[in-house]
Amino acid sequence: MFTRSTHKLPPTDESQSICGSGSVVRRRGVLGFTSIELLVSMTISLLGIALASGLMLAGKGHILQQEKELEATHAGRAAVETILRELRLGGACLPETGEFIALDAVENGTTDILTTRYGLTMPADMSCIQTATSQSTPGGSSVLTVDDVTGFKVGGLVYLRHTNGSGEYFKIVAVDNGANTISSDGGLSATYPQTSGVYAIDERRFFIDTTAGTPTLMFQVDDRPATPFALGIETLDIEYEFSDGTSTDAPANDQEWRSIRQIHVALTARSAKSYDGGQHYRRSFNVTIKPRNLVDS
Repeated sequence: MFTRSTHKLPPTDESQSICGSGSVVRRRGVLGFTSIELLVSMTISLLGIALASGLMLAGKGHILQQEKELEATHAGRAAVETILRELRLGGACLPETGEFIALDAVENGTTDILTTRYGLTMPADMSCIQTATSQSTPGGSSVLTVDDVTGFKVGGLVYLRHTNGSGEYFKIVAVDNGANTISSDGGLSATYPQTSGVYAIDERRFFIDTTAGTPTLMFQVDDRPATPFALGIETLDIEYEFSDGTSTDAPANDQEWRSIRQIHVALTARSAKSYDGGQHYRRSFNVTIKPRNLVDS
């Protein structure tokens, strides 16, 4: 006689079997990962993420540094090119004798002040805007009668040259085309005889300002308010070389000014913003120019 067995059959799930001790073991050929494999893969993934993050940060830092380098380079080049242009123009359409007014300098260590002046020209034919007094003008007077007022404009700057070679500057407040008169913003300091020269001029001044925190090259035209021209210009050092090879930081008199043969301009530009914990990128420029409009050059 047969009796029904009460023993349970072995598990039919192919993914596992029962060992003699009752523990579950994985069969071969079944998909999945062990805990060790998962830990290893996670570790490798984290290392990859860390490496990629480091490369991204390094790349970002390099890009920021390049931006600062370009910033300083562009500011320095713009400043140098503008100063050189003004030095080349200095003295054009101005008197060739008497008081020297083409350039002026203030020695201030590595933050020098440079002033350039040149005569204005007519747009149509580039002729110099200049005339002469047609009669004597007494000291204290503010009205000059001249041969021709063509080209002279209200608000413009004038250099009035005495026949003895001295002179003074004034701002035009009125021009009368019918009477051929030019009115100044103040009384003249001396009497000017007939045929005294009257020159419409432009005056440009460069200096460094640090009051806002970032050193800035300032640019001033005539007596108008100075405006920022280039951020990050730390130094402006100008040296004037004479025909005998000697040099000075600022010529002392007209004779020395007329003896200049070369002008050396040294300028340092830095990035306006810092990188890597307060570091600034800096670039130095050193150029030499021969001022073509100086007398006897």
